[in-house]
Amino acid sequence: MQPFFGDQWVRLDRLTDAAHCLRLADRHRAELFLDDFERAFPQVFVAFYFGALPPALNPQEVAFWLLNKGAFSTPQISKRNEYGVTCVIDPAAGTVGTAIGYALESLLAEAAPATIIQAMIPALSHAEYGVAIEAATEAVSGLLKPLDAANPIHGTLPGAPQAGSTAADYGLHPLRSGHRPVEKPIPTARSKR
Repeated sequence: MQPFFGDQWVRLDRLTDAAHCLRLADRHRAELFLDDFERAFPQVFVAFYFGALPPALNPQEVAFWLLNKGAFSTPQISKRNEYGVTCVIDPAAGTVGTAIGYALESLLAEAAPATIIQAMIPALSHAEYGVAIEAATEAVSGLLKPLDAANPIHGTLPGAPQAGSTAADYGLHPLRSGHRPVEKPIPTARSKR
């Protein structure tokens, strides 16, 4: 991959359309769809790259490279690539590939990439790229929902801090505090006259 793309990190949006194949309406709809997905799974993102690839590369390799060298921008928060899914589509060659971040890979079935690709194929075969984005995102959502249901949050919350506690006891720390704690003055006895 290095001879083609170098070894520097690249900045990408969740929807990168280097092939200029997405219609504006499809792009807007896909952005809303991806926003809904990220609200449901805040730590995860799905990114799509549409572009003509060099003949020596396949989309699977490029998807893997993007997951390792891409700095993806999402509107919610900055997310770690270990929780990302990248889909690379070469419309000219009619090929598609996907890669799953290391953290998700350890949680999902081995067939997860194939499931995502199979969900996109019907739409891609008709050049319906917006529908392909939605289908892939729904496939990822379908793979994640059983994990969410199988691992609910258990346990109790810690007790509330007692009266007279400081802000730090509530997990609130001033932004501009020094590197040393503020010392309270030691009371001294006053002499009587």
